[in-house]
Amino acid sequence: MNNLNQKKTKNNRLYIELNNEVVALQCTSCKFIKIKEDFHKTKKHFAGISTICKKCNNEKVKEFYRKKRKLEKKNEVEA
Repeated sequence: MNNLNQKKTKNNRLYIELNNEVVALQCTSCKFIKIKEDFHKTKKHFAGISTICKKCNNEKVKEFYRKKRKLEKKNEVEA
């Protein structure tokens, strides 16, 4: 028998369990509930899954490098 349960972590993050195994959870960035394959694996977080989905993480990394590039160009102009 399949037991599908919606629960919350201690940090109020929603996740869905099927037969006591996490199958989906909520991204802390976009707040959508996504399947666990949409998250990077990491041992230090709940169920061994990152808190931010792959799509949001990619956007976050792109924005970081955009800002870094802009700052480097600004420093080159000042030098």
